[in-house]
Amino acid sequence: MNRFIPVLVLFLNFTLSGQNFLDQHLGTYRGQLHLCYPNRPIDSVQFELIIQPTEKPGRWTNTVRYLSTDGGVGQVKDYDLVKDSVFNDDTHFILDEKDGILITETRIGNTFYSNYTVDGMFYTVATAYNGTYIDYELTCYPMEGKRESVSEPDEENVTWKVDSFPLMTVQKGRLYKQKTE
Repeated sequence: MNRFIPVLVLFLNFTLSGQNFLDQHLGTYRGQLHLCYPNRPIDSVQFELIIQPTEKPGRWTNTVRYLSTDGGVGQVKDYDLVKDSVFNDDTHFILDEKDGILITETRIGNTFYSNYTVDGMFYTVATAYNGTYIDYELTCYPMEGKRESVSEPDEENVTWKVDSFPLMTVQKGRLYKQKTE
């Protein structure tokens, strides 16, 4: 019996690492997305994320649906999340917006990270998968409104130039996995 437990642990560890991360999180997730814009009160909207495999290995559909207060479906966005073929791992992905836009995503632990710019705005996105729920956060900064500063010289007489950017937008939400019917 004492030998069985380490073999079982090794087998389970190998099985989980052999599966793709996203295959462990298939299904429908629903929650509240809080929206913070400058000079406006914080607002929120219900939204859901549906993660499904496609017929192609290493590709999943991610459908985001924004829901009205009466439960009706408003705006729908369909994306594909694809394993990056440049890397042979479960860490590097590409978010295909299906309109010519491709965004690199990197998974560290249970969180996918991406950074990109659109028309002078810098975006950062973090999506953390936590078993029964997903945390999503998008922040946006205007690149032209930066504040420049310079440090005092350190012990090696080095100064550091630092640019900070005023926060423009935050979207933050938690989606809970829905039970299958």
